[in-house]
Amino acid sequence: MNAGGIVPQCIVNTDVDEDVRRTHESPYLLMVDSLRTPGMLYTPEGEVFHANRYALEYLGVTFAELQAWQTNGLLHPDDRQAVVARFQTSIRTGESCEFECRFRHAAGVYQWFLI
Repeated sequence: MNAGGIVPQCIVNTDVDEDVRRTHESPYLLMVDSLRTPGMLYTPEGEVFHANRYALEYLGVTFAELQAWQTNGLLHPDDRQAVVARFQTSIRTGESCEFECRFRHAAGVYQWFLI
């Protein structure tokens, strides 16, 4: 320290918002990523914002394709209308929901899931 003189300083401003947000989300990301079953996290608006590797591999889709799960054929055609309606109601009301439906496996076969 310089008594009465100028103290040299170097100040660096770095946007760490994304890092801070990831730090706060990391317990959820780690939990979903450690699942040995397809796992996804959604925004409060119902958009997929994270999917574990197992989900993408099991379904045989990219993350962008998974984000369109409500319309792109991942859901069995006979289940789609009821599942999308229940999911959207849950997002709108904040109430939990549980349902069974068929998702298309990477091999093209639909398999039952409890969601």
